[in-house]
Amino acid sequence: MMRAVVTSGHAGFLSTVPGAPVGAKTGTAEYGKETPPKTHAWIVAVHGDLAVAVFVEEGGLGATTSGPLLKQFLTAAG
Repeated sequence: MMRAVVTSGHAGFLSTVPGAPVGAKTGTAEYGKETPPKTHAWIVAVHGDLAVAVFVEEGGLGATTSGPLLKQFLTAAG
């Protein structure tokens, strides 16, 4: 299921990471009583035998904030 997030979901930008196929799940966690609520952004991924989580406090959306950070990390990790 995590692979489908990359092949047909919000994490399609990870499909170009070299090496083993990437599986991922993005997320946005709302908190507080403001309207609209503040959000934390996160993404978790597996790439071969590597598992990674990226969390950005008050970061907006997982796919647009945490995702590019994850892609940069996985690409560098090679």
